[in-house]
Amino acid sequence: NEDLGQIGYVFSDKTGTLTQNKLVFKAMSIGGVKYSDRSELPTKNSELIQRFLTALAICNTSFIVHDHQEFMHRIDYQPKYEGDNADDLVLCKTASNFGVRMISRSAQNIIVRYINSTNKEKQDIEYEILCLLPFDSTRKRMSIIVRLNDQIFLFIKGA
Repeated sequence: NEDLGQIGYVFSDKTGTLTQNKLVFKAMSIGGVKYSDRSELPTKNSELIQRFLTALAICNTSFIVHDHQEFMHRIDYQPKYEGDNADDLVLCKTASNFGVRMISRSAQNIIVRYINSTNKEKQDIEYEILCLLPFDSTRKRMSIIVRLNDQIFLFIKGA
């Protein structure tokens, strides 16, 4: 693979990623604060945290397998994600576990469900996809540009 020549160091905890072919979320750092599960998130909605989790949920090429459409409107609906990139799938699932769920995706739009951890209320937000730049080895990142009402957001995920 052409990307292997660019690798200088590989860090692995060897807890199954290589030996059992499992890629598992352990923790994330947002604004210098480490979070390993949803209970650690501040009870007040933090814009920085919400944007970070939104990036995890939509800056990918994953798609949703809808096996039970009638359950989609339930707050406990857990979409099943599929795609070619294992990293994308883990990041989508992580965002979902933290209450930011991509629940619908088309070529033009993405609907993200935000679940308030305090009162368990949900809010579905539809983003219009303006441009999707897939990952490539030259840029070493992928990007998605979306519109929400009169605001435009650029989300970037790097290697």
